[in-house]
Amino acid sequence: MKIKILSVGKINSDIENIFENYLKKINYFKKAEHIILKNDKFFEKKILEKTEKKYLVCLEATGKNFSSEEFANFLEKKEIEGESEIFFVVAPAEGFSDEFKKKANFLFSLSKLTFAHDLALLLLAENIFRAYTILNNHPYHK
Repeated sequence: MKIKILSVGKINSDIENIFENYLKKINYFKKAEHIILKNDKFFEKKILEKTEKKYLVCLEATGKNFSSEEFANFLEKKEIEGESEIFFVVAPAEGFSDEFKKKANFLFSLSKLTFAHDLALLLLAENIFRAYTILNNHPYHK
């Protein structure tokens, strides 16, 4: 299963360096890629075009929270179910429209706290890496 992280808008260069490091670490376990879309009035349409017939997970404050182990199990289950690609989408500051959220396969919340776009992206990458270390009995999670 391929992991694709799609974000809308620019990323702070300091955070981007750390994010890219986690992306490389994820690639030890699964093919992972980051796609950046321009923050314009068509970003939701562009996301839907890129993710058509793929499993779409939107980061959303009202989405489901997981423990690290539960998130690892979620990723494993998606792979067992035959998903070839899973797209995690991080919205810009204004978030997603209600209409767009209804088109997602899953709404996922990193926390009940609100995070800046850049930090949410970084936390997502770290947690994907952590999930794969759990699934592969790697000591990182301990």
